[in-house]
Amino acid sequence: NALTQNGYAQPAPALASISGNISTHWGAAMPNVPVQLSGGATASVRTDASGNFTFPNLPLGQNYTVTPARDTNDLNGVSTFDLSVINKHVLGVENLDSPWKIIAADANGSNSVTTIDIVEGRKVILGINADFPAVPAWRFFPANTTFANPANPFSGGLPAGNIQITNLQQNTTGVNFKGVKVADVNNNAQGGG
Repeated sequence: NALTQNGYAQPAPALASISGNISTHWGAAMPNVPVQLSGGATASVRTDASGNFTFPNLPLGQNYTVTPARDTNDLNGVSTFDLSVINKHVLGVENLDSPWKIIAADANGSNSVTTIDIVEGRKVILGINADFPAVPAWRFFPANTTFANPANPFSGGLPAGNIQITNLQQNTTGVNFKGVKVADVNNNAQGGG
């Protein structure tokens, strides 16, 4: 009934990694973003200066979910110019030119862009509200997200803000996300904060 045998090393457990990148929807790296892993293992890391992250040494055959989140500095990139651009979109004078900007304009999380979003942005600019009460400062989506109707990215519902890996069997790369800064429709928010 021996439990060990001299001369033979224990077999190493089969492990793999999950890695990816987070950038703004306009392509700027997003450093220092907290990224959470759940499922077959739990862990938390932050992106490096280039927006990269890695979860190493994960057991094979498990399901995992990768979820980035950042809810700090709601005023980052938000100005009265953004509110003016959102107002033009609401009035139909000049529509926002990408689905990502339309999502950014939805400051109250209603899956539409209305004057209420302008009011929510104004409250943050004026310091009446420290943050957007209904949505985090940044919203994240899988980088390969496409929209059936780019002029209305809310139709059909927005994709989940995470990526799921089912039955991990090998190192998985390309788990990439795009960040959308709420109320910043001219893309001048700093991705690091």
